[in-house]
Parts: sequence; structure tokens; C-alpha cells
Amino acid sequence: MEKLAIFVNYLSRKKYLPLDTRILSLFFFILLTASLFYGTINIFTYKFTSKAAMFTVWILWWPFLYITLLFFSRLWCGFLCPISLANEWGNKLRTGKFINYRKWAFVPFILFFVIVYLEQMSGLFLSTSVTLWFFLLFFLLAFLMGLMLSRFAFCKLVCPIGTILGLFSRLSVIGLRTKKEICETCPKKYCLLGGKKAPCPMFINIPKINSNKDCLLCANCVKNCPHDAVHIGVIKPGKELIEKVDFTMAESYFIMALFGLAAILTANGTMLARKFLYSFSFYMIGPTLRFADFAIGIGFFILLYTLMAYIMSKVTKTKFKISLSELGYYYLPLLFMIMFYTISFGFLGPWLPINESAMRLIKYFFLTLGGIWSIYMIFKIPLPNHVDLTTKQKKIGKSILIVFLAFITIIWAGFLISNNTTFGDKESVISMPGEIIKMDSFSMGFTPNVIIAEKGQEISIEIDNIDIMHSFDLNEFNVHEFLPAAKKKVIAFTPDKVGEFMFFCNVPGHTEAGMRGRLVVVDSIDDYMGKTKRKLS
Repeated sequence: MEKLAIFVNYLSRKKYLPLDTRILSLFFFILLTASLFYGTINIFTYKFTSKAAMFTVWILWWPFLYITLLFFSRLWCGFLCPISLANEWGNKLRTGKFINYRKWAFVPFILFFVIVYLEQMSGLFLSTSVTLWFFLLFFLLAFLMGLMLSRFAFCKLVCPIGTILGLFSRLSVIGLRTKKEICETCPKKYCLLGGKKAPCPMFINIPKINSNKDCLLCANCVKNCPHDAVHIGVIKPGKELIEKVDFTMAESYFIMALFGLAAILTANGTMLARKFLYSFSFYMIGPTLRFADFAIGIGFFILLYTLMAYIMSKVTKTKFKISLSELGYYYLPLLFMIMFYTISFGFLGPWLPINESAMRLIKYFFLTLGGIWSIYMIFKIPLPNHVDLTTKQKKIGKSILIVFLAFITIIWAGFLISNNTTFGDKESVISMPGEIIKMDSFSMGFTPNVIIAEKGQEISIEIDNIDIMHSFDLNEFNVHEFLPAAKKKVIAFTPDKVGEFMFFCNVPGHTEAGMRGRLVVVDSIDDYMGKTKRKLS
């Protein structure tokens, strides 16, 4: 890790970095958007297609960004992100209005869920046109915010990637730190006011920096400091949590809300939310239904957390507000590991040579690792008002935190993971000549999810997609159909070979979450049914 920090520190002192790397990233950004717009572009003798662009962005870039977060903190934001470059260009053209970002601390967290919801509705991961507009609108918005507001307002208030990276960078092993004894005697404060480079784009008090959350690792302060007092170094993972650096109620609630979001991105999580909804005779489809999923999943974890914080405030005789602001951070390592395998295996899973059993074991491993890490944090992070607590109160307080941790872990280990990766037959149907199979698609599954058909006989399926945009894909027979939100679609194809084949939703993460089924193609339906009856008897 020390060598990694030395290398990053070396890069940060280069005169033209990170401008060079961001311009290079901008080139690839233009390349991707051009391929999304034109469908195919020629790069010398290579044809770069929109399909390759979508694969690069959603299957490779997004999981890779999350995987490297623990080791590189927000290096992407400062060294590679082309969107932040647009924000910077806006800043250079016009000095925008200064705003007190602390008053708007809750905004990026709310916008994060709004953007995730819009992604679910629009089919961002499936549609080249939606992905193209997503890129262009964000690039334009970053530029306009750079014109209107001072410094990197887009990165601080709007960017969903920056929001999630900022939260989990608190666990990173590298970060920007200073030699405080030198900074205290420095009369010029170039790191704050600017020098060779612009001042900190995120309004960080560099001499007192002790958190990775907002630091983009853009290295402006490193270049501005004439005393070499600012550097990028190795940090003990989670150190700033132990020191309770910049804990806020908004971020603490955001942590709990992410547990809820991760839960409803599983098949059973969505099923539970809808059972709860239907128990009150609320029946809805399309965007409204998915919004209800979000509200129930996120609301459940927020309600539980609020109750736990209230109990803790009574035990520790702490203000309720302080408990709400601090207790969520104990569970950040567990959340990181859950999000790690949700994103990594949800997007990369179908492309990895890993079977169902191995995938489940890997998930249990990361869940266990996150649980152990959170237990470590429970014993390391002081309780609210810990100075005035008796030994008995401290033990009760820690016990409450561990019970809540165990509850979350049991939910995931015993229900969401195990059933999420089990490929079970919910309902089967036989395709008969001239008949149309009625199928429902929803987050995250198909019903029926087993179709038995005869070779050479056309299969017609009317799919009623009851919530967000999905797809129906069957690679062996070249079936690839979009399923618009809250609409029906008829699909017809003729299987020309015998065997068992998987149909699935091609939205990244949906197949892994359970949205798949089996097509069983046989030579003769009558022979197949006869064999089945003999087995049952």
C-alpha cells in the first residue's frame, strides 16, 4: 500500500496531471458518445459499435470503478472524470455564485435516489439512446453549473457517482493528508487561496483535512503548497470513522437508505415489498409500482434505524439527533461489502465463469467480511456521549449495535442472498400449437418461468411487463426484445434444437437477481409428458 501511495503522490506532482488524463478520458468519452449516436464508428481498421460502448460503460467501467474505490479513493473524480472537466471549464469562463454547501448536505443523497429511480424507469442500462442522452445532459449540466455556481458544484451536489464514491472513500486506504505543524505556521495558505493551480474545487480546509469524503485527489493543493506539506499517503481503512470525522444525519440516513435500495434490487426484496403493498389492497403497475418498492424498501430500513437510534439515545442519555447522526456509520463496512457484490457480480456475474453455488459462497464470504469489519467498528468507534457513560451503559449500547447488525446480516444471509441465487421453477407451462402463452415480467422474475415446447413448433408469448423496463433474451435462438414499462408485448420464435436454454432479462444485475427462466425444447411433447408421468408414479 505504501508503494501505491508513493506512486499516486508522484503522479499528483506532475505539472500537467491530472489535466492530461482527464483530456484523454474526454477523448474516450467522445468516442463512446459518437458510437452510441452513430451505431458504429471506425477507428483505423477496428469498428467500435454501440454494443461495445454499452459493454464498456456498464459492464466494465461501473463495476471496475467500485472495485478500485477501496484502493484509490476518489481518484476517478480528480484524475479521470470528463464530467468534472466540464464543470471546471464553466468555472474558468465565469465566476459563479458562492453557496453554503453545508446547508444543502441532504440534496445529493435525495438526488441519488431520484437518478437511480429514473434509471430504472428509462432502461438506461439497455438503451443506447438513453445512455447517450444521460451522458450529454450530465456533461451540459456540469458545464452550466460551473457557470452559475463557484467551484465544483455539480460534483458536490448532483453527481450520483461522486455521492456514492464520497461515502465509501471513507474506507479507502489512501487519502490526502498534511503536515499540520508546517501548515499552522504558513502565512500564505496557497492551498486555500490558490497559487500555481486553482484553489480546492470542493472548498476543503486543506490544512485541517482529515477525511476522504469530499477530496477528489485533483492534486491542486499538492502543487500549490511551496513547503511540500501536502501529500497523498496511506491511511488505516476506516480511521476517519473511528475519529468521528464530519458525521452528519443526512449521510447516516443515506447509509440506511442504501441498505433498503440494495434489498429491493433482489427478487425476494421486491416480492416482500409488494406483498406488504398488496396486503393493503393497493394495486398499481409501472412507474408507480416501482416507486412504491423504493418507498417501502428504503422506508423499512430508515424506520428501523430511527427506532434503534431512539433506544440508543435513551440508553446513553444522548440527544436523539446525535444518535441519528452517528450510529449509521458503524454499518458502513457491511454496506460496502453488500454493495460490492451487488454491483460487481450483478454486472459482471453473467460474464464470469462462476456457477451458482460458487457465486453464493462468494457472496456469503463478502457478507461475513463486512459483518466482521462492522463489528470491529462497533468496538472501535466511541458511543455517543461515551465520556459520561458507565461501563454497564457502554455494554448495553454496544449490544444494541451488534443486535441491529445481526438483524441486517441475517436478513441478507438467510433470505436475500440464498433465494436470490437459487434458480427455482416457480411455474411451468406447455406451449401448444396455435396458443399464446401468457407471461408476466416484473422485478425480478418471470411467471411462468419454465416453458416446455416442441422442436420446430412456433412459440408465441404475450409478456405483460408490470413495472419498469426489462428485456426478454434467449441467446440460442437470437431472441432479444425490449419490454417497455407497464405494457404488453408479443414475442414469437421457433426453436430448432433440443435442450434446455435460459431466457433472462439483460438489464445488468437483473439476471443475477433472479430474473431468468428455462425453455425446455423436446422432440415430442407427448413423449416428454409420458416420461414425466412415469417418473411421478
